[in-house]
Amino acid sequence: MQLIPAQLASNAVLIALILLYAIIDILAWSRNGIFVQELKALKDTSNERTFSEGEKRFSRLNPFIFMQYYLFFGLSLLTVIFPDAGQMLQTLPAISADIALKLAFCIGLPLFWYLLQRFMHVWINFIFGGHPHLIILVRIYKSTHLLAGLFTWALFTAVVTWQLSSTTTAILLIGIFIITQLVFIFSGIKIFLRDFGSLCLIIVYLCALEIAPLAVIAIKMGLGK
Repeated sequence: MQLIPAQLASNAVLIALILLYAIIDILAWSRNGIFVQELKALKDTSNERTFSEGEKRFSRLNPFIFMQYYLFFGLSLLTVIFPDAGQMLQTLPAISADIALKLAFCIGLPLFWYLLQRFMHVWINFIFGGHPHLIILVRIYKSTHLLAGLFTWALFTAVVTWQLSSTTTAILLIGIFIITQLVFIFSGIKIFLRDFGSLCLIIVYLCALEIAPLAVIAIKMGLGK
């Protein structure tokens, strides 16, 4: 069981990044903050449009909130794939091209999955002429990932401070990914439950692009036996 190297805990850039996002997350949970509004949007599976109590506070934090899930998922994944991740990140922010590519791959992997799913949602929505249920589903998917950023931040904080093993980190990363997909899957079924024809369509879509990847992960982990 490979332990995460202690260099991560002494990396001033990573500690500053963790603290910066701690402040951002606190602001996002304030009254009418981004997380508060996204949580309301996640719970609302009936209305195509959501109406909040006034404008979102600290809306300029949106780009940071959006990247939180992928940034900390990628950093955690880096420690799983590369045992020398602590040493690799010691030279931040000035790193070699090779390390930059590895880091970009780890961050880009979950981001690519999100963008691929969003493309499929938009494409299906276009085919069916802007179906209100599909518009709600796209909003739910976005809200789910924004809120899941809190969990990837917490995981990487634990990796840095508690020096979690790479095995534990991998299991928790997979757990976050699975929970994020399951929330979306059950929300999709709930949204389309009132229309049998649309329900059949969304179940086919979810089986092809949401449930199938989870089944592959389960088999790889030995849970499918």
